[in-house]
Amino acid sequence: MEIKKICHATEHPVLCAKSILPYIKGAINPLSALQTEITTFLHLLDKALALLKAFDNDPSTSSSTSDCLKVCLDIYRSAQADLKQALDAIDTSDRALLKSMLSGAITDLGTCEDTFAESSGDELPLDNDLVSTLRMLATICMDIAAVLLI
Repeated sequence: MEIKKICHATEHPVLCAKSILPYIKGAINPLSALQTEITTFLHLLDKALALLKAFDNDPSTSSSTSDCLKVCLDIYRSAQADLKQALDAIDTSDRALLKSMLSGAITDLGTCEDTFAESSGDELPLDNDLVSTLRMLATICMDIAAVLLI
């Protein structure tokens, strides 16, 4: 029941529960749910990074797309670092750093998308579902953190 209460406080309660329940060990509380959600987010970012690298290494990728991909690779690595710092912030009970790092990860995702949107005709080659799920996980993390910050 605790997971329903936690996830109900998010914009995406179904994804929240689906992305936490299979991985949580022990008692479920907002803190353990957030740690699990951040870890899930990190795993999905790993998948996105691998795909971005593969697209960048593909000889058929245009130079302008490759330039955008390089920006996104850097940005997604930055998001990973932000999320790892967010996990550290949970461990040290640094709520200000937690919020800052989660906000940074959200900004990073948007920056990658903006890079492609501002290029001439290039499109982010990641599956829309993957990009959407990354954005939703970021929102869920912020929503759960907001519950912790009350």
